[in-house]
Amino acid sequence: MRNHPDLQRARREALAGSVNQDNEAHPFVRRVKSGSTVDEKKVPFAEILAMYTDVMARGDEHDSSATDTSALDGFGILFSAIRDKDHFAAHYKLRLAKLLLQSSYNEDSVRAMLGQMQRQCGKVYTHKFEGMLNDVRAAGSTREKFRTGHANSLSCEFEPNVLTMAFWPPTKPDDTFVIPDSLRDCEECFNRFYRRTHPLRQLRWQPERGAAVLNIAFPRGAKEVAASVYQAAIMICVDTFASAATGAGVTLTVLSQRLGIEIGELKPLVASILFAKGLALFRRVNMSATARLADTDPLEMNPDFASKIRKIKLPSAITARSAASETVSDTQIDASRAQVIDAAVVRIMKSRKELRLHEIQSMCVQQLQRVFVPQPRAIKQRIEHLIQTDYIKRDERELDLYQFLA
Repeated sequence: MRNHPDLQRARREALAGSVNQDNEAHPFVRRVKSGSTVDEKKVPFAEILAMYTDVMARGDEHDSSATDTSALDGFGILFSAIRDKDHFAAHYKLRLAKLLLQSSYNEDSVRAMLGQMQRQCGKVYTHKFEGMLNDVRAAGSTREKFRTGHANSLSCEFEPNVLTMAFWPPTKPDDTFVIPDSLRDCEECFNRFYRRTHPLRQLRWQPERGAAVLNIAFPRGAKEVAASVYQAAIMICVDTFASAATGAGVTLTVLSQRLGIEIGELKPLVASILFAKGLALFRRVNMSATARLADTDPLEMNPDFASKIRKIKLPSAITARSAASETVSDTQIDASRAQVIDAAVVRIMKSRKELRLHEIQSMCVQQLQRVFVPQPRAIKQRIEHLIQTDYIKRDERELDLYQFLA
């Protein structure tokens, strides 16, 4: 009875209805604490599944047994039930980028999941994900060559990753950020090394993707602090200029000017160092520890900081920049779908030369339904756009007949 076709079809339809939130009375929600209130935010199942894949992929990169076959099969079943797989791809891309650059991961698990996606959606769907994996692998060999010839000439350990921008999630360029002198020297050294072998390529540094580890000698013991590049730059700046100011401390206003970070972006970063539970690496000079953080508060390294843990990891700071780069908006999804629909319509018209509107819509849905189901109205809007850009034209006598322009 369990293998009866009607029962299996009913189970698939019930699962698809659940994960695609066809029942609005029971949506997936995330509870977010805001002050004294708790808000509920509706979360698409595609984002939840992307979080699940992130957990599956974490682990020892050399442990081939970490790939759980039952979990992988479960992922395949859930992935097949998602109607709009482009939503999942957008969320998964953000998660995968963070995993590959800032965490240890099991490559076998990641490639096994990509294999499940490729079997259901084709090679094009996983092309960028595989490009990200290949980028990280190639970056390792480039980094090793750089370390062999320049390790002794650098003031700190430096491990750059050279990535292909077309594969990775886009980020907003931060051209105002002033990096510490030690890191600038490393960047300039790597630029010279890379240009000797790739003179036609252009490097653009992205500190928001990076991480840093600082060895800080506190009076009560040395600590190894893992932080973001922005948090590390703030700690270096406070330590350098607060010491030079003979106990006066450094205000947020001065930090903003020296680091090129806006006050609104700077406050959450400083708060993550100042108010972290049990990890107060900063203190305010001659001020109450519970007072609200102001732009004129003088900061210095906390000489009384003590912890039994030698290796410390600072909590991530949620800024406007980081929130924008770690979320997927409906506008981004719509823009991506518009490009996909444009490409599908052009392919169809290039092969058929002349079609009616309902034929274009039908064939477009047939081509794209493995990833998402485009609405007829959206297809018609993209056809109008292609008419304006001279890819196709409308017949002068029959308005629902379209012709491809070679």
